[in-house]
Amino acid sequence: MDRLRIAIGDDDEFDIKALRGMLQSNGHNVICEETDGSSLLRKIRSMMPDFVIAGYNMPGIKGLEIARIIQENNIAPVLLTAKSSEDVFVRKMGDEYFPYIIKPITEDKLLFTIEFVYNNFKKISTLQNEVYKLKNMLETRKNVERAKGILMDKYDMGEKDAFRYIQKRSMDECEPIDKIAKRIIENAKK
Repeated sequence: MDRLRIAIGDDDEFDIKALRGMLQSNGHNVICEETDGSSLLRKIRSMMPDFVIAGYNMPGIKGLEIARIIQENNIAPVLLTAKSSEDVFVRKMGDEYFPYIIKPITEDKLLFTIEFVYNNFKKISTLQNEVYKLKNMLETRKNVERAKGILMDKYDMGEKDAFRYIQKRSMDECEPIDKIAKRIIENAKK
């Protein structure tokens, strides 16, 4: 597993110390330790850790809210710690799911859970990037098809000629083909 830069937040300093010891003895770098949620969130945003461990019932901003914010911004994977499973399920989590571990935390359980959560985060991030690229490709294709249709109707071009025209303008103007297609579409609206 990768050596991670980890931010820890918990309302119990003893738990923070125990977590730090387990993590450092396994080669991870603990970059911040906070006992309240607001401070932890500020540090996370400024330090951009690879992984976050947050206590579910931290004072200030609760661990669950920190997890939501970090997930929305795709900063890092988050592992919540809780004193009991009742802590986690008493409050409605909505449609969101966040991994958690119940105290007392053993080193084996912690390391396994971190590796599992971190690897899943990387897979999800990769899939999100692929979806983003595919959406952009689809949008480009739609714009090129619209632009070809406009050129075919307005200038009585064949499909291949319309596409070659868009390609040539893209190369001549050193602009992406999508930008040329959008310009053709905009000019047709005038």
